[in-house]
Amino acid sequence: MRNLHIYPSLLTHESRILRITKTLADARIFKEIIIIGIAGNNLPAFEQLDSVRTFRRVRGIPLEGHRGLLAKALRLSHWSVSVLRSIKDTSVDCVNAHSLSVLPLCLVISFWKGARLIYDTHELETETSGSGGVRRILARLVERVCIRYCRLLFVVSASIADWYQQQYSASQPIVIRNIPDDPSNPGDSGIDLRAATSASDASVIFLFLGGLIEGRSIARLLEVFEQCSDQVLVFQGEGRLAGLVDSYAQRCPNIFRMKPVPPAQVIGSAKSADVGICLTEPVCLSHEFSLPNKFFEYLFAGLPVLASRLIELERVVQAFGCGWLASSSTDGLTTLVKSLRREEITSKQAAVRDATRTFSWQNEAERLLTAYRLMLDEK
Repeated sequence: MRNLHIYPSLLTHESRILRITKTLADARIFKEIIIIGIAGNNLPAFEQLDSVRTFRRVRGIPLEGHRGLLAKALRLSHWSVSVLRSIKDTSVDCVNAHSLSVLPLCLVISFWKGARLIYDTHELETETSGSGGVRRILARLVERVCIRYCRLLFVVSASIADWYQQQYSASQPIVIRNIPDDPSNPGDSGIDLRAATSASDASVIFLFLGGLIEGRSIARLLEVFEQCSDQVLVFQGEGRLAGLVDSYAQRCPNIFRMKPVPPAQVIGSAKSADVGICLTEPVCLSHEFSLPNKFFEYLFAGLPVLASRLIELERVVQAFGCGWLASSSTDGLTTLVKSLRREEITSKQAAVRDATRTFSWQNEAERLLTAYRLMLDEK
């Protein structure tokens, strides 16, 4: 039995794909799992992860400097053809699409190879802030057509599952949340943030994990912490707003930016902070329904979370008291950040532990494996 997982990225920080495929590999659901991504950055074309899983990075057409929709479509089309060529002599039993952009490609592979098609959507892609107008109409049409052929549909939150059922009458989307796979083993400790920032023992370190992109309150956080000089803010990530963060870091001694660490080091590194930040802005349905991976990474690192008032985040924070729900105003957020002291942070630790006892990858993995086994048993 061979399983393909396809995602158009360099496959350097894809923690969800790694977690899911490791679970499948450990359970011996498949004899071979091939994870196909994009070649680049001098990364190896083939990378053996373990006895079952392999990264295969496929090269597409280089169109550097061209960022328009047409250029993106050309790159994706050329890369998709290259993927098909790379598997022409490969038998496939199941093919997993990890984004809407590759769902048509995976549908072609499903028909060509007689493989079962699985859609593992990492967000609500047709309802993102960058998807609107004609682009959204076309995306919904593609998804509506392709999803009819999917044997399994995995989503990251209950709200997204409800949306798929209402929008497409999709039967039984399966919620597999982005929860760390082994919180008892955080891996390499990574960066000691207190030592790296020279923060005093009395200072509170606020940690932002993830891509530095629009829609994550980055500009607002920079404005807030410029006024909260006795609190330390660390961004651990890269992205379009890295330059903005760096400009603040140059003039504000309490603001820092560090490069992201490998997935195995994220929790160990985060343990040296005090508060996690998950301030996704409700600018689209995808954000409103999200339950980010980093939210659970903070909890399993022992950090209470400063979170947005999004449906799924608010549900967890209010149920367990494992953090604070941020005001939508900059002044309100500034007041909250200034008020947080070590005593209040420490008082949240029991609630954080309660949350991590409730949420576990073992529970997610059981649902995942049950779904696969039932699918494979069907004719």
